[in-house]
Amino acid sequence: MTVIFFAKQGKDCSLAPMKESLPPITFEFQKGFTQKFRQAFGIGIDFSMFEEAELSKDGEANVYPLAVKAEATLDSQSGAEDGNAASGSTNSQITQAVFEKDKSEYHVRVVKQIL
Repeated sequence: MTVIFFAKQGKDCSLAPMKESLPPITFEFQKGFTQKFRQAFGIGIDFSMFEEAELSKDGEANVYPLAVKAEATLDSQSGAEDGNAASGSTNSQITQAVFEKDKSEYHVRVVKQIL
């Protein structure tokens, strides 16, 4: 799982960070279902660094304030039952979102998803 702030969508659904001060953050999970995510303290975005309008821009110039890319790779040992799965093949989902402020709290609104 990779979190990218101010991500620009390119060809073939690639994502590139547009702010050098906010590099992508990648989290790895063990194989299996019911995974839980807990973000460590100090990781994320300081909203005070940005104008509210910048955080809520809806895909202007293909840049989204928040993008989350989830990737699952099929390892060579598990394979598919029918034998058609390619070793090391990857499935991914990209969720692109904006931040919305309600009173004093920010919330995430999903704008677009790509599978």
